[in-house]
Amino acid sequence: KEIYYEYAYVTQAEKITREIIELVRYLESIARARYSAGAVPHADVIRTQVELGKLEDRLATLRDVKNPIQARLNSILNRPISHEVPQPPNVPVMRLCMTRDELHSSMLASNPRLIGLRFSAESEQAGIELARKDYYPDLTFGLQTIITGDARSPGVKNADEDPIIASLSVNLPLWRKPRQAAVLEAKSSLRAVQQDEANLVNRLHSDLEMVLYKYNDAERKIDLYQETLIPKAEQSLGVSLEAFQTGQGSSLDLMDAEKTLLELKLAFMRSLADQAQRLAEMETLVGQDIPCEFQEIDDQGGQMNLELPLTDAPGSPPKPTE
Repeated sequence: KEIYYEYAYVTQAEKITREIIELVRYLESIARARYSAGAVPHADVIRTQVELGKLEDRLATLRDVKNPIQARLNSILNRPISHEVPQPPNVPVMRLCMTRDELHSSMLASNPRLIGLRFSAESEQAGIELARKDYYPDLTFGLQTIITGDARSPGVKNADEDPIIASLSVNLPLWRKPRQAAVLEAKSSLRAVQQDEANLVNRLHSDLEMVLYKYNDAERKIDLYQETLIPKAEQSLGVSLEAFQTGQGSSLDLMDAEKTLLELKLAFMRSLADQAQRLAEMETLVGQDIPCEFQEIDDQGGQMNLELPLTDAPGSPPKPTE
């Protein structure tokens, strides 16, 4: 899931960067035309071309990083690393349907590492009981028969009957110190497993709190970008573009507005991917799927619909179509 959502982020970031590049190319052509007419200084053209070069470099980086991500995803799916991975949809907003206390309780009940240590503790407890039984005498009862076959001489009494031998042995535990040592060793092993379990519980609680913090921080940023910053940045870019086209604004103001919008959109997509990845990390700690409400996001960062019908387990990435 972490790799899939990273692939989804890179795909969306590449798409946004391409759209901004098209805008900057349009602005660069306007700047060159206005420079030819003597309306703007040559510095305006240079600034636009520098920004275009930076964006093209970012696009190349995003395009190149998709290859190792696809290779990693294909290796997990046991496919050739060159297999083409379908373009994923936008990462939705995933809002938890469980409280913090419910997450901690579920983690204690279903974390696979804790379950493994509990089975180990049961095994060590059985080892103590087994070591204690060495204090009891060992009784061995045996029963065997000897096949004699037919007698060589006729008239031998009981020649056709095979003898049966019974035996009984008693092993008395006279030496107690080795048995005491075995019991103490089994108890020490049990205490060690119990201490490992207690340490793991504390560590898991701490890890879950840290993941919850990162998840909530990503959720807060999503709301901030979606509801406030991106709409204002788009409004600022529209005003700057209109002023630039009418000759009342400078290319520097327009580049700043364009750069701000680009960074905010990329940060928004990064926050969506971070939230989804932290949810996957929580599911690893809890040991089960975590129910969520999904809010699908359109290409412009707006909310499309609430509580999508889910065909997969909650929190799982959408299945790519071949």
